[in-house]
Amino acid sequence: MRIGPLAFPWWAALTAGALCALGVVLGNWQSDRAEEKRAITDRLADFARVPAIRLGDAPGAAEDYLWHKVEVHGEFDAQRTLLLGNRLYRGKPGYYVVTPLRIDTGRRYVLVLRGWMASGSAPPVQAVPPGMRVIRGLAVPRVARMYEPGAPGHERVRQNVDLAGFEIESALPLQPFFIEQRGEAEAGLVQDWPPHDALLDKHRMYAGQWYSLAALSIVIFLVLSFRHGRRSADA
Repeated sequence: MRIGPLAFPWWAALTAGALCALGVVLGNWQSDRAEEKRAITDRLADFARVPAIRLGDAPGAAEDYLWHKVEVHGEFDAQRTLLLGNRLYRGKPGYYVVTPLRIDTGRRYVLVLRGWMASGSAPPVQAVPPGMRVIRGLAVPRVARMYEPGAPGHERVRQNVDLAGFEIESALPLQPFFIEQRGEAEAGLVQDWPPHDALLDKHRMYAGQWYSLAALSIVIFLVLSFRHGRRSADA
C-alpha cells in the first residue's frame, strides 16, 4: 500500500499494530494496578482514625473487609501455627507467624498474621496464651509469596500459605482474608509490616514504559515506511 511518499508493507503494519496494542493493554493493566495501590494508600491513611469493623462467625465477603481495620474476638489454635520462611526484617532472616483464630465460640476461623520472628527463635506455639482474646488489625487478601521450588509443602514450616489450600488441608472453615495483626505484638514478634503501597510508583513507571513502547512502534513504523517509500520511488 502506498500513500504519497509512504509505503506500508503488510507485515510491517501488522507488527506495528501488534506492538502498539500490546503496549496499550499492558500499560492499562499497570495503570489499573497503580490505581488499586493508590486506593489502598488512601484507605490506610485513614486507618488510625476510622472505627474497626467487628468480624463475627458468619461467613463474610472479602470485599466488605479488605483493607479495613477489623476487630475479632476469639481463641488461637496454637497447634496449627505456621512459620513462613525466608522473610527478611531489616536484613535479618526470619519467619512470618500465622495462626488460625477461632472466632467467638463458633466454628469459623480466620488466619492471623501475628508478626515476624528471627530465625533461631523458640517456636511461638507455647507463647500463644489460651483463652479468648481481642485481635485488631488490617484485613489483607494474601501474604506476600516467596519463591517455592517444587510442590507446596504441608509442614508447619513452609514458604507460603494460601487460603484455599490451607482450608482444604486443615478442614477449617476460613474467612476469605488474613488479618495482619497490629498494635499488640507478643514477646519475640515484630509487627513492623512492609508498606502495602510500596509498588505504587513502580506500577506507574511500568505503565509509562508500555505506553512509550506503543508510541515508539508507530513512530518507527512511519519512519521506516517513509524511507521504504522513497527508495521505491527512486527505483
